[in-house]
Amino acid sequence: MAEVEYEQMKFQKIISSTLTVAAASLLILLVRIVFGATPATHPEANCFLMHYNSDAPLVNLIFDPLRTDWASFQARELSYLLDYLDAKFIFHSIHFHHAHFYSLSALILLMLSSVLIHKKLKKLYPEADARIIFLIPLMYVTAFAEQTGFFRSAKPAVALLLLWVFFTVAEMIKMPEKFKSFKAYIPMMIPLLLLPFFDRIGFFITAACAAGSAVMMLFFACNYTFGLKETSDSFKKPFLIFSLAALVSVIISLIYNFMLAPWIVQKLNHYTISYEYQTFTTNPSVLSDGALYILENYGGFFFPIYRNAAFAAGLVICLFLTYAVINTAKSAPQKRITMFAFIGVITASIICTGMMISRHPIIKELPTGAYFHVFGAALTGIFSVILLESENKKVRQLMMILIFTAIFTPLVKLICPAVIPKPDMPLHRDSTPYTIELLNNPELKQNRILPTTSRELILFMRKQK
Repeated sequence: MAEVEYEQMKFQKIISSTLTVAAASLLILLVRIVFGATPATHPEANCFLMHYNSDAPLVNLIFDPLRTDWASFQARELSYLLDYLDAKFIFHSIHFHHAHFYSLSALILLMLSSVLIHKKLKKLYPEADARIIFLIPLMYVTAFAEQTGFFRSAKPAVALLLLWVFFTVAEMIKMPEKFKSFKAYIPMMIPLLLLPFFDRIGFFITAACAAGSAVMMLFFACNYTFGLKETSDSFKKPFLIFSLAALVSVIISLIYNFMLAPWIVQKLNHYTISYEYQTFTTNPSVLSDGALYILENYGGFFFPIYRNAAFAAGLVICLFLTYAVINTAKSAPQKRITMFAFIGVITASIICTGMMISRHPIIKELPTGAYFHVFGAALTGIFSVILLESENKKVRQLMMILIFTAIFTPLVKLICPAVIPKPDMPLHRDSTPYTIELLNNPELKQNRILPTTSRELILFMRKQK
């Protein structure tokens, strides 16, 4: 008996290590690289590769929205920096005749996200079952292991920063005593300042954080304490500083967007940027579009299904999580804030997605793709909190089943790939092996290495038949 207990303690210690989680995450990514389909090349991505591997200085390449964003300025130059590094990684691989279209930044950011999730959950719930804390980051990695092809580094970066913000807010609520010195607020400020410079979704998240924390302060001003009378006074200050930090980040990003960035682009590349992509009209239908997209992707996150089946599964999952969070809130008054967090995550995800679809309708035709990555990170955060806060045994069991299905869903997709209708993508998926074969040719001239338009890909593919 003592030997069995010793082995159990040894196992618990192993899976409690963040290093073990990092190793498991790396293994998942290696399995995806070795056994998964090669990431498809896309005409847009090809053009980016050609651009970032030109002879122009780095700063000129980064501040060139005419080529990095098809003239649609979005003030996300930090993502272009990662794209530049990815392009260099791909070209160096081509130089050694190992052509591929993997994004090194996406692989690293997924690894970092799994480590962040594990470390934060261990800190927030030190008494929780180590097996649960171990599986949650792996669920996240497996869900997005397929989104590691070169196209845009913005979404994986924003997802990492969103997880950082989410769990920092959780720390403010569960451990407000740790936020007494200015040093304690630095980890809170860094992701808020960086988010808008990686993507417009990052700007939306920062603005939502400012608005959400302001609402929290309003509740405190009205003496509503979410059942946390003993500690509410101690986390009023952290929420006030968080709200101000988010507001300052929004202001800084707006100044950069409308004043500093245009000046830099004009000085470096001698043209005026276009704000056309940042201006759009919308209507109430964006909410239905956003809800449909979110529910469809929730279903695809946990099960290897698409379209109507995914929507139905997502609706059931969302209703189940609603029941779980209400049940948790009823079990203890101090857990009511989990319910408000869940409502905030769902509402913000629907609004942001609806706005994205309104501006770029093609998004709703791409299920469980890169566009969902950020919202999947938000789902992972609130899902883990609901699971670890719940005291209902049946709820916890069902949520654990969902974790296992989410982990095995990518494996099912790998073994039995479904035919997913993606506009203009089948050609690029089909032509990728030929393109890679071309890139691995030692006699290929290095100054003309990729087909850079759909027409060139089509012609190249026809020549192979």
